[in-house]
Amino acid sequence: MDDLLPKSMYWILISERSDDNQFYLDGTPPLISTNEWSFEEGSAVTGIIPEIEMLYTIEPNEIMTDNLVSPGFRGLLIRNKVKGLLEILGLDNIQYFKTKLINEKTKESTEDYYIANIIGTYDCVDYDKSDLTFWDDGDIEFVESFVFKDISDQEPPEIFRLSSFLPLVIITDRVKKALDKQDYSGFKYYRPEEYYS
Repeated sequence: MDDLLPKSMYWILISERSDDNQFYLDGTPPLISTNEWSFEEGSAVTGIIPEIEMLYTIEPNEIMTDNLVSPGFRGLLIRNKVKGLLEILGLDNIQYFKTKLINEKTKESTEDYYIANIIGTYDCVDYDKSDLTFWDDGDIEFVESFVFKDISDQEPPEIFRLSSFLPLVIITDRVKKALDKQDYSGFKYYRPEEYYS
């Protein structure tokens, strides 16, 4: 019996701009730097996290996406409406932290974005059938192609991080279809065999 997942059972979710006029939020908020917080390790963040502020500069032709490409936030940075959908879907393994983005020129601010910290790491990679390059510690450095295997016996949640390559968020087909139906900007979805880095 083939233990490989059907092609569409899991998807790789990436924060990615689809064109140049989509805003890229550069830099790391001071609170995140000072406290050395990370929201992309797959583990819960403990303690009280105050609202995280960040100054930004945006060009007149740029638009802010529903999921902002913002590596310095060290986690997904999503609009409230995306958070609402994830909650409606019953995804209860995500912590949300409020942010305040302040336009450096106009001083206008938006509090519509949350950092989404996805809790849970699983390894669904079939290493024999994937084409990968590794760091010395065994974590994945480069991906030519992925093949995923069935991990349903571990009962993973519908959204999690890939334990051997933490930047990657893995979602089920149900979650992908729900996000896709809303046409949220700032997300790209890849089948495992189509993804490379």
